[in-house]
Amino acid sequence: MSRRTSTERCLGAAVVFGANGFIGSHLGRALRLAGYPVVPCASEVTPPPDTQTVYFMAGRVTPSGAAHHPEGVAAEVEAFRRVLGSLQCRSTRPPRVVLASSGGTVYAPSCQPPYREDHPTAPNNTYGLMKLEMESILRAQAGVEPVIVRLANVYGPGQQARRGLGVIAHWIDALGRGQPIALHGHLDTTRDYLYIDDAVDLLVRIHAARDLPQILNAGSGTPTALAELARLTLETSGRPDLLIRRAPARAADRMHVWLDIGLARSTLGWVPRTSLREGLRRTWACAATSAPTVA
Repeated sequence: MSRRTSTERCLGAAVVFGANGFIGSHLGRALRLAGYPVVPCASEVTPPPDTQTVYFMAGRVTPSGAAHHPEGVAAEVEAFRRVLGSLQCRSTRPPRVVLASSGGTVYAPSCQPPYREDHPTAPNNTYGLMKLEMESILRAQAGVEPVIVRLANVYGPGQQARRGLGVIAHWIDALGRGQPIALHGHLDTTRDYLYIDDAVDLLVRIHAARDLPQILNAGSGTPTALAELARLTLETSGRPDLLIRRAPARAADRMHVWLDIGLARSTLGWVPRTSLREGLRRTWACAATSAPTVA
């Protein structure tokens, strides 16, 4: 976790929208452990006047659900607008607003990964379009300092298996019940998996940093094929004999997605430290001893 230095800005409160969710709950704990005042928000409230950073980690829409529930997409975008509107006309300096976006869906499929922050965006699914719209709203908002974090596939203890989101959470859940895991698409499909502790480490560093670019990628920076992920997950569970149930790729699935994380490294000194093998081990150990408590 990052530590305070003389170069950090004088900090007020950090407000976390989505504080009961997977990333938000881990982020709130990490901020408190780092000694920062935290205001958790499970729903929409007006942040206090001394707010220095607003984290928008809230989100009920999943990548698969976005295409089938346009009303949910519209509600999520409108909720974000209201949060930004509540920050206007502050007498103190503009608060920093950190938006959790999607590094796996916003970049143009025509570009070759690893994706950098300056690569063109052209989402091929509704979820990516929603995230890109929210990015545009934030960047156009007066009176705030925008920081957009394009996250890779974040996983770890406490993540529940939601439909269309979190392949590792789904596989851990299935293995815990002694069932085969479902693998969608080609075995050589590659994705970028980021352990939750590394994700929140970056987010905490953002609260303390002075000057930041508007967009930062957050991933492992390493592509992992689905076949390798399946092998490691089965091995970690101690049940390598369980079957893999193959399923066709979904319409919006891409063949290869991973992120270039050089900008986060150079601006924040951030490097993900948890290997995929170790992250899977911790996730499985948590699932084996207690049921997840956050969404």
